[in-house]
Amino acid sequence: MGYTYFNGKTWADISREERLFCAHLYFSVRKDVKSFVRFINAQNPDLKLDENVDWEVGYEVCFYRDYYYSFKQASIRNSGYSQKRTFDLCLFSEKAIVIIEAKSDQPFEETQIKDFVKDRADIRRILSKGDEFQVVLLALASKQYFDNYKKYSQLNGPYSVSKAFNGQITWSALSQKYLDPVFLNAENTYKKKRG
Repeated sequence: MGYTYFNGKTWADISREERLFCAHLYFSVRKDVKSFVRFINAQNPDLKLDENVDWEVGYEVCFYRDYYYSFKQASIRNSGYSQKRTFDLCLFSEKAIVIIEAKSDQPFEETQIKDFVKDRADIRRILSKGDEFQVVLLALASKQYFDNYKKYSQLNGPYSVSKAFNGQITWSALSQKYLDPVFLNAENTYKKKRG
């Protein structure tokens, strides 16, 4: 199926929108969240997320806002946490929250990475959880982006992608796992921008 005005392609074939890619991922993961956790562990063997507990996936998660309105914790409302702060996808279990930040054609910016590092500590503090509770940050981008980042990035301090995030996932690996052409489009969006 395709449309003449898109030269025989569909909207999903030509879209460059991260939210579309993440929506597809959300609905793919929802079918079997534990399988996705196993996939994350296979891609990032050092993580060792517990695959045998109950997991829930969230999309466009406004963590601070929704937590405040559900539990009326004034410490959140008056603390400077951004009510609009939104995570692309999150996985929730009793002992861990996994935050997935996705990129398609844009790079990870240092200021954004600093916010994520702060979020890891803030969420643990808000939930009154100690070091045994995992707040995991995963970077999701194209394989070529990660390859180029290793070669050319000047960032190698605590706010580099490799140091700030606990692991990485590529759109191409998701394309192979879920056989969804939208993930291949997401993978190629980075290349198209530079090609």
